[in-house]
Amino acid sequence: MLNRINLVRYYHETACADNLRQTMPYYQISADKFAQQLGISTLQALELLSHKRHLTTAMAQKIENLSGLPAELLLKLDADYQRNPS
Repeated sequence: MLNRINLVRYYHETACADNLRQTMPYYQISADKFAQQLGISTLQALELLSHKRHLTTAMAQKIENLSGLPAELLLKLDADYQRNPS
């Protein structure tokens, strides 16, 4: 569930990783299971969730298939965050 306490003032202040971290508890999924379903290592998943690794098109498509979050939105958020890191 998204945290309504967070006050995002600009679209580039949130990243794909932030949305994924907030969505994972709703689906009751751990980083290990998330990595397994994406076909990546747990380390890669943790790096993605901590902004150390960027989202690829293939990963975004897999996330869309798993969670329903649009791949295009996730890629745009990630690209915007890369241009304007907080």
